[in-house]
Amino acid sequence: GGVRAPPRKDAAAAALAAAETSEASARMQVEIDAAAGSAAAAAPDPRLNEHMMGLAAEMSDQLTDIMASLQHGSDSARDAAVARLGQLSIATAEAGREQARMFRSAVVVGGALPELVSMLGSEQTRRQALAA
Repeated sequence: GGVRAPPRKDAAAAALAAAETSEASARMQVEIDAAAGSAAAAAPDPRLNEHMMGLAAEMSDQLTDIMASLQHGSDSARDAAVARLGQLSIATAEAGREQARMFRSAVVVGGALPELVSMLGSEQTRRQALAA
């Protein structure tokens, strides 16, 4: 026999998953841009304004990659994404209150929490610890 086309159900599920990831990334980007814009507008120094916008773009890129791994990656890719999410959380907390708030909002809006909660229910204690 020849090469079989994938069932329509699988193709539809893949398209839906891609659309959900795109929508979550878009919502996350809106939150990051809004937070960076409000923080930058309040900044008295134009260099700080540029710095805030740069942080927002960098955070957005990192969170987009993390979300893609969480939603579509293998178990090891998901574990690595959660570890990166933890590192980013620490880095934003050390960078200041506004960056930490912006990060938390983006994580919530981007849809990472359900992924983290599902990992807390894992039978593997390592995955539970990563998600915590």
